[in-house]
Amino acid sequence: MRISELFPENPIVKELEKYPKIAWDFDMTLVDGPASEACHKFIHDHPEIEHYILTARSSNELMSSMFPELAAYPTPLTRANFKEVLTSDHEKHVEFQRSRHDRQIGKLTGPLTPIEIYEFTIKGKRCHDLGIPVLVDDNIKRSEIGCKKYGIKIIDPINLL
Repeated sequence: MRISELFPENPIVKELEKYPKIAWDFDMTLVDGPASEACHKFIHDHPEIEHYILTARSSNELMSSMFPELAAYPTPLTRANFKEVLTSDHEKHVEFQRSRHDRQIGKLTGPLTPIEIYEFTIKGKRCHDLGIPVLVDDNIKRSEIGCKKYGIKIIDPINLL
């Protein structure tokens, strides 16, 4: 059964069906999130759409586990379901994690640092550069700065339910 048949009145599903390209966040969107299976179902049901994974995962260890994680769902996904997998720059992501930790413990205060601005805008910029008009991401707060800046629609995957 197609996702549009499971949720026939869902306007978000209907809206996503209109896009030629969709970027999907990985953690808490495609895996380990409350709507992950719905995301899988949508991707599986719409091979005519170019689907991209856009993830903050950057280490080889984490990257190597991505497709086994996707394959473990009732609607399994494989590399063939995606046009491209876009990852973060590892060094920049590590630097961002340090600044995030420093903010949490009060060591860093004030306006966003250049690495924080980079991290909060990179998904929107990557979508813009590839002509992807929409990003499905559970962390709206983290991605919305870049999506607004680059004119990318952002959708919380929970809205697929």
